[in-house]
Amino acid sequence: VQCNVRDITERMHTQLILRQNDERQAFLLRLSDTLGPLRDPFDVQTATMRLIVEHLDVIRASYFKIDPDQNGFSLTASYDRGAMPMPDHMHLSDFAPDMADGYRNGQTTFIEDAESDAPTEVERAAYRAIGVRAGVGVPLVKDGLLVGIFGVHSSIPRRWTVPEIQLLEDVADRVWTAVDRAEAEMALQLGAARDAFRVQLTDALRNAGNAE
Repeated sequence: VQCNVRDITERMHTQLILRQNDERQAFLLRLSDTLGPLRDPFDVQTATMRLIVEHLDVIRASYFKIDPDQNGFSLTASYDRGAMPMPDHMHLSDFAPDMADGYRNGQTTFIEDAESDAPTEVERAAYRAIGVRAGVGVPLVKDGLLVGIFGVHSSIPRRWTVPEIQLLEDVADRVWTAVDRAEAEMALQLGAARDAFRVQLTDALRNAGNAE
């Protein structure tokens, strides 16, 4: 009987992983379709946050920009659903003294229950202050520096599955690529607009000089 129960449990777990992998691929396709026509970096981030909040049934998805000191971080885009307000600026060291080191090494960080997993009362209080019991953070590292974090939060304890973490890593990579593309396109548009303005200004000055 014990063998049968174990076999059934393992089979159910395998089926769950397979279903989550299928859902992951379907979500990534939906995300690509959604981001394709967007040209504003903020719209790219916001659309991604909304989709991931709905898909994973979490209270918040956010993008944070890291300060030069590699400890402070600022909220730059977020989508939440019933989440407590979060400060615009915080410090990684408030949540774990070595969190920044892990992120700089490119490590995705997750916590399943802050009340039991966070080792100190100071760290537990930091999570309570923003209404978070569980979360995942995916880092963006460029030239050895931590420059951004894409994260999701849950207000209740949650055991994150491997497909969910893989999905968040895939989404982070795609949204950063989409934001870079959007920012490059905006820069080109601004450059073209400045060039056009200079031409118009030169023509106007020349015409004004001829009129005199």
